[in-house]
Amino acid sequence: MTAKSIVIPRKPQACWLAFTDVETLCAWVPGLRTARMISRAPNGMPSEIEFEFFTRSYSLAYAYEGTEIAKIVRWHPRSSPRDGVYGWARFEPHDEGTLLVYELVHGADRTELERYLDNPDELVDAFARWMTEARGPSARDLEPS
Repeated sequence: MTAKSIVIPRKPQACWLAFTDVETLCAWVPGLRTARMISRAPNGMPSEIEFEFFTRSYSLAYAYEGTEIAKIVRWHPRSSPRDGVYGWARFEPHDEGTLLVYELVHGADRTELERYLDNPDELVDAFARWMTEARGPSARDLEPS
């Protein structure tokens, strides 16, 4: 699968915090009914999240890393890797805000409906739209002064 990129006219920290906030996932992830944090990493970030969609429920394990330029989150299925999703998202500064690069890889046993619902283009566009239309968290609330 090819990574999808988009520039969001918001600061990287605001985008990062919004993307990794379990409480707001249902506001922008198409078809997501509920998202529940199962566990936290020692740094306080979610390490496992359970997702409920119309067609099924599953949980993903998360890992985070940061470089001098970017913040990256990676995920993989906690169980059933053949019918799960793997992926990553990278947030880095851009002249016009934040460059989000997103990749999603479907397990071999995922159905066509599941692949359609987890369309990376739609997910990236939905997140960018949510952040841009001021539905996402306020940059003032999220970023240090």
